[in-house]
Amino acid sequence: MAQAKTVRAWLEERIEHGKPLNDPYSRRVLKVSETYGLDISLKQARGHGELISARPQARSRQTPIFSRLTSKERTNYEIGFEMRDEAKRLAELSGKSVSFDEMFARRSESPLFSELADKRTIRELFRSALTPEGYFKQTDNLERPMFLYDRYGKYSITVKGARQASKIGDYHNAVKLFEQKGDASALEKFKGKYVTDSLGKRHRFITDRTILGRHIESGETDILHIYDLWR
Repeated sequence: MAQAKTVRAWLEERIEHGKPLNDPYSRRVLKVSETYGLDISLKQARGHGELISARPQARSRQTPIFSRLTSKERTNYEIGFEMRDEAKRLAELSGKSVSFDEMFARRSESPLFSELADKRTIRELFRSALTPEGYFKQTDNLERPMFLYDRYGKYSITVKGARQASKIGDYHNAVKLFEQKGDASALEKFKGKYVTDSLGKRHRFITDRTILGRHIESGETDILHIYDLWR
């Protein structure tokens, strides 16, 4: 029986042939390998096999609650949040709500999405976040592990609900604006502000330019997703 190709072999092959690594498929594979190492199989990296971390876990200030989810479920949980965020953006642009089924059908046009996404799994994980008619609720109580920064670098917390998650998303957009254009104006509204995690603890947003500049220089802000589902 042929041995499954590892992420390391796949990566070396792509580099040797000059193939890009910034497409959605490659980004997802590399995101998983950040936690589990390069010697896992491509099948595992795509979310179709169980994984055991090959390196220390990302610094977390709470007990991980997602350890009970399989690799496939974590992948689909992340996809579900991506669907929810995109449905929200489309609704804001068009003034018309987009149903779960419509969103799934729209994204299924991508071969990568079709390979990774399982409609039944996503619907089950997001059951409490959907209306009886099958639309994403404006607010929900889903728990999300998300990245934040302190003076030492990035760490992850778990927040409950869309409102707290939206604050963190807006904060990351402000950090990216500062990183890419040197514009710190969007950070001003986060001065002295905080987000509350699922345990009720407050976490202040870092807005100090010197600290953020140090994190940018060290690569701490170079993250593909603000959700830390692979910790």
